[in-house]
Amino acid sequence: MIFREVKGAQHTYRKYNQIKTLPKKDRGKMKAVCFSLLLLLACSFGEGLKCNRCIGKGCRNTVETCRIDHDTCGTVIFKPPLPISYFKRCMKMSECRLLGSNKDIDAYCCTSNQCN
Repeated sequence: MIFREVKGAQHTYRKYNQIKTLPKKDRGKMKAVCFSLLLLLACSFGEGLKCNRCIGKGCRNTVETCRIDHDTCGTVIFKPPLPISYFKRCMKMSECRLLGSNKDIDAYCCTSNQCN
């Protein structure tokens, strides 16, 4: 209970205000709704970008979930005069673009799941 003093013309009295609470059955529903929303929120933020991961010739792709700071799936191909090879993996967009700026490297950058 919460009360406050109210001063009248001739006397002071305490006026009680009761805090109204939800009935127990409604509190249970409210808890279930709140828990469901929190669970949904946690699941949506917990899922990262998925990229193919592969290194070298003849490799088989595996799928990796990218770290939070890696926002791009990249395929990088090294051309002559560099030794010919390639890799696929999660990376930062800035790294992928930097690799692609080299004339001896082809870099393909994308941002959807397993696009590389």
